[in-house]
Amino acid sequence: MFSIERQFGFTHLSNLVNIPVMRPKDIVNTQEACRLLGISRPTLYVWIEQGKVKPWGQLGGHEAWFFMRKEVLRVKEQGRKYERTRVSA
Repeated sequence: MFSIERQFGFTHLSNLVNIPVMRPKDIVNTQEACRLLGISRPTLYVWIEQGKVKPWGQLGGHEAWFFMRKEVLRVKEQGRKYERTRVSA
C-alpha cells in the first residue's frame, strides 16, 4: 500500500502545496544556456567557477551541466559580460 507519509516524509497533505513544480521547459542544458546568454561554452564554465551563474545540477561527466531557465534569464537581465581574470606579475 502506498503511503505518502512513508514515501515522502509528509504528515499532512497541506504540506505539499509549497513544493515547486518543475517542468522540462524549466531546465536548460549547457548548449541552450550558452545560446540564451550569447556566450561560448568555455565562458560559461568560467562563469560557473566565478559564481556568476549557478548550475542546477550535473549529470555524468564534467560537461553535462543543467540550469534553471529562470537563473539563466536572471543572469542575462543583469547584462553580465565576460571578464578575464587578471594575472598579477
